[in-house]
Amino acid sequence: MPRTRYVIETGTDATGGWTAGSFHEAFNAADDTAAKGSLRTALTELGYTQGEETHVRLLDPDKLEIARLPLNEAFWTS
Repeated sequence: MPRTRYVIETGTDATGGWTAGSFHEAFNAADDTAAKGSLRTALTELGYTQGEETHVRLLDPDKLEIARLPLNEAFWTS
């Protein structure tokens, strides 16, 4: 049975270093592509409200980073 639990974490990305922010939640997705495609929706449904964090990252079921995106207007409107 495939592992389907992905983790969303917000934080700041300064000079390549990651500093975790206040939001850290897990959600289910069928695979990496589905998880990436539902990142914005999952953040909203899980109750995220943007604070001082500048980025969001997505970790796969093995806790490896598969995406890091800026939390900017393009993220929320694309």
